[in-house]
Parts: sequence; structure tokens; C-alpha cells
Amino acid sequence: MKLREVLKAVAPYDLPDEMDWRKDDVDFRPQSVFKVNICTMSEDETWTTTYPENPILIPWYGAEVCGINPSDEKHTLDIWIKHDEYVRKHLKEWKDGDGDDR
Repeated sequence: MKLREVLKAVAPYDLPDEMDWRKDDVDFRPQSVFKVNICTMSEDETWTTTYPENPILIPWYGAEVCGINPSDEKHTLDIWIKHDEYVRKHLKEWKDGDGDDR
């Protein structure tokens, strides 16, 4: 299951990639009290805590989810993603795609 699918299940309203970005009145404020922790390592200092419809999560929508559990924080869901594979894959595609090896 991909991150986007999990977020869509948690937040049944439109996610940022479904919105019309040409509008001047696109509202990215939280639509509910729910939050998600995007977890990559066991140390909670490495987690990203945000609301499910935050556009900052768009680049991570394709990341494979390897675990979901309720957080100790109220109204928060911990979502564990396989970030190593995902980042390596996209770095290789980026490097192969335009030949720039910054």
C-alpha cells in the first residue's frame, strides 16, 4: 500500500494533488483534527508530524507503507514508510533522466 492510499483513507476529502492549483483560493489549512507521523526510523526525532492533506507530503505519496499504528499523541496515526528504497529509486531516475549529477 502506498502513502497516498493510506492518507486518502484517513482524510476522505481532497488531497492536494486532486485540487485545482490554478485557483487563487486554494486552502491548505488542516481540514480536521487528525495528524499523521511519517516515520522512517525508530527515533521519534526523525518523524515528520503534520496533517494528512499537507502538500509537503506530495513527493512521498508513492512511498510504500510498511506499518501503521496509533500514536501516543491524541488523534495521530504513525505511518511507517520504506524511505531508503524510495529515495534511492528516485535519485537514480533523476540522475539518469537529465544527466545532471549534482
